[in-house]
This record gives sequence, C-alpha cells and structure tokens, in this order.
Amino acid sequence: EYAAEVEGEGHDEDHFAFFRDDRDFTNLQLCELPKGDFGFTIARQFLFSTFSYFQYERLKEAKDEQFAGMIQKHLKEIKYHLRHSREWVLRLGDGTKESHDRIQESFDELWMYTNELFYMDEV
Repeated sequence: EYAAEVEGEGHDEDHFAFFRDDRDFTNLQLCELPKGDFGFTIARQFLFSTFSYFQYERLKEAKDEQFAGMIQKHLKEIKYHLRHSREWVLRLGDGTKESHDRIQESFDELWMYTNELFYMDEV
C-alpha cells in the first residue's frame, strides 16, 4: 500500500505483487541455493542476516518517517534471525570436528556468492 502511495500512479499493492515483468522479480542468488544440509542453511542465513542487518541499520535513518518506521519493525525480525544463526554457527564451529568442518565447508562454498550483496545500481 505504501509503495503505491509513494509511486503516485494510482496502483494498488496487488500491482506490485502480481503484475510485474518477470525481470522485476529479483533476489540474491545466495538465497536460491538448494541445499538441504543444516550447516549450509545456517551459514547462508548468517551471511544474509548479517548483510540485511547493516543494510537496514542504514535505511532506518531515512528522512521519510513512515518508511523509517517500517524499517525499524523489520529490523527487529532481522536481529532475531541474525542472533539465531550466529548461535548455531558458534555451536557448529565449536562442536565436533565433523560439525566444525561442515560449517567451514559451507562458508567456503557460500563465500563466492557474497559479492552480489554489494552490487550497486542506480537506486
């Protein structure tokens, strides 16, 4: 609803959710990786949550009070996911040799995808 208001072209929230070109639906490749290993999932969540935390910390400084308020609300959820994944990274890293090796291998595999977190566009 807020995006439609900001756009000012008379669209509603359904327009943004359902009536976009396929190229307008974007996300990070990091988030698409189809792994079922728990350590891999935790490492991926940790990397994404860490990035999101710092991104939202900056966004909460927006001059638009309504937008900044929404960011504050989302930031609480991001902090929860960051804390949860951080605790698991530590448990797995400090656990058995196998859990340590598997979480390290997961980070090694995921690291090549982190550069996309820092791509800049015109926005």
